[in-house]
Amino acid sequence: MLKKNTAMLYTPDTDAGPKSSVFASFFGVQTATVTASARFPQVTGCAILPVNYFRRKDNRGYIIRFYPALENYPTNDASADARTINEWLEKFILEHPEQYLWQYKRFKTRPPGEAKFY
Repeated sequence: MLKKNTAMLYTPDTDAGPKSSVFASFFGVQTATVTASARFPQVTGCAILPVNYFRRKDNRGYIIRFYPALENYPTNDASADARTINEWLEKFILEHPEQYLWQYKRFKTRPPGEAKFY
């Protein structure tokens, strides 16, 4: 889709395993963080625009916020890029923590030598 100049939504808070990730802090826990967020602009030249959405208090739809494109992103440092994405996610989650999908096993892949989280 990106090669056709079409916008797409990509949610980077998934555990895709060690081959597609680097470890970066997410709420203070070293977390396997996908590197695709940085690869998209490297391959296509697209911009990364953070988006936050949450249910309205009356449950009648959603509020969606678009933010300016990330500046100086990506860098040549996969770990720094992953941390940038996780910082945005943390900010968004803390706005409405009750609406985040906490039961998703975000910490399933552990750094070498670390005990399983679940």
